[in-house]
Amino acid sequence: MSAIREMLNRDKLIYFPLLLLFLIASCNNVVKTDKENNSIIKNTPEEIEEAKANLTSEKKIDMFTFSAIYKPWDYIIAMENKGKIGKAELEKKKEEINDLQYYTFKIKYNEDKIEMLMAGLSSKEEYYARIQYFSFAMQNDLKLIDGEDTLDCALFHFERTYGLASEATFSLGFPLTKQEQEQKRDNPEVMNNSKTLIYDDKALGVGKVYVKIDQKKLNNIPEIKTQ
Repeated sequence: MSAIREMLNRDKLIYFPLLLLFLIASCNNVVKTDKENNSIIKNTPEEIEEAKANLTSEKKIDMFTFSAIYKPWDYIIAMENKGKIGKAELEKKKEEINDLQYYTFKIKYNEDKIEMLMAGLSSKEEYYARIQYFSFAMQNDLKLIDGEDTLDCALFHFERTYGLASEATFSLGFPLTKQEQEQKRDNPEVMNNSKTLIYDDKALGVGKVYVKIDQKKLNNIPEIKTQ
């Protein structure tokens, strides 16, 4: 294990500055509208925590915690625009991304001093094999149960942290159900079903993981309002 750490420490010197810039740019904030200037401003910390609770569900198995976070279209757009966007631009950008539903999936190793990717490994070959799996093959092991439909993962990105975090983060996109496709223009904020993310693990030895976000939570998301 120490040999792996020494080898990876060299990579940190190269990637840390780039990662720091990325973390600053992608800070997650829930937002709402300032009616006076028709732009979006940050909510209070209490409102952010309430929204996060509604959007997030987690399950603990052995030494790992698996969490799924649902990401509504409005919040994705607001964060990408640093919280400053008007109604017309919001609606235009929503049309560009509303063919998928989006999630963040996180796997945390519950011992903070150990990188999740290194948990239970004894050689650098195993480490790089795990990175290869999480970067590419893992997409085939992710599905979403949405009502009566089981959906394949259509969009997948593994966010590398290069040893700076005890969790691994994945950005996911799944197709809309036929029912959601029909309803997205009429009332896209109403969720008719709970969402269950399935991860059929091939790397950590935990088997199938089911993380469910309840319908009641999904229908209680703070609304972004514009004039």
